[in-house]
Amino acid sequence: MGQREFVFPQWGGRREGAGRKKDRERRLLPYGARERFGWRTPVHVTLKLVDGLPSMRGNGVFGDLRGCIAAARERFDVRIVHFAVLGNHVHLIVEAVDALALGRAMKGLKVRMARCLNRGWRRVGRVWQDRYHAEVLRSPRQVLHAIRYVLHDARKHGVPLAGPVDPCSSGPWFPEVVERFGTPAEPAPVVEPRSPLLRSLWQRAERAPARARRPGA
Repeated sequence: MGQREFVFPQWGGRREGAGRKKDRERRLLPYGARERFGWRTPVHVTLKLVDGLPSMRGNGVFGDLRGCIAAARERFDVRIVHFAVLGNHVHLIVEAVDALALGRAMKGLKVRMARCLNRGWRRVGRVWQDRYHAEVLRSPRQVLHAIRYVLHDARKHGVPLAGPVDPCSSGPWFPEVVERFGTPAEPAPVVEPRSPLLRSLWQRAERAPARARRPGA
């Protein structure tokens, strides 16, 4: 009897879509070590939605999102001082004891907000892109610019506003706004700052004129 010949299936090889994904396809932000900081150093955090989702300012979901932020405003050694909800991203200015505490707090907040959005949009699936972006604010001028950026970002994006303050932000509870227009009926979804930079030092940068750049600098 002759030996029987076995035919083995061929696996692997070059095919479309196979292999390790390129970095730009796998993630938008690198998974490197976070910059170190302490509670005295505020952080500007940005969370972005995946593409193709509805606006977070419409469809009746903002009220629930504000509730999520209020519930997380002082948890895991992180305090939320300012926020703004835009169509496809959220800005936060926070105080945190360290990067580890900030990571835990943002993970919990993203889960809470994802559930809220999926429930409001009557869908299931992924909500947030990659990791959150964090900018450590180490000077009064950086803090001043971050506060202005967050509270006025809707106007920058061309969002029509009925008044001078973005209602989908913590602007209505900003001290200068409260002094001018009165305290909102809803309880504040943010907390008072404790770090010197967020409490008062940023106001020095507001009063001081910007330094002129030296030629060639």
